[in-house]
Amino acid sequence: KSFEEKLKASLGKLPVFLKPASKTDKNAHFGISHYAGVVNYNVTAWLEKNKDPVNETVVELFKSTSTCQLLVHLWRDHPGQPTVAPKDDGKKKRRVVEEKLFHLCI
Repeated sequence: KSFEEKLKASLGKLPVFLKPASKTDKNAHFGISHYAGVVNYNVTAWLEKNKDPVNETVVELFKSTSTCQLLVHLWRDHPGQPTVAPKDDGKKKRRVVEEKLFHLCI
């Protein structure tokens, strides 16, 4: 089944799941009745449009921190980016972020 078919099969009987009625997107596949009104959705390239990638610098920080082995393990296969900090302030900022991450892992 397609993503659209699965949505309609599992949510189709809910009163908030509506047929598309968009004036701006003629290709909308369904609508959801939100607190602020009806919002129409188009499932074409759904995953690409809704991708929320993690910043490469943050990934590198996760990978290189030695204070939380869980973060190191979770991000070990991600390519990340080399950390090249500015000479004036970069090391201080990195230390502050590492300290915050350390407190999150405790």
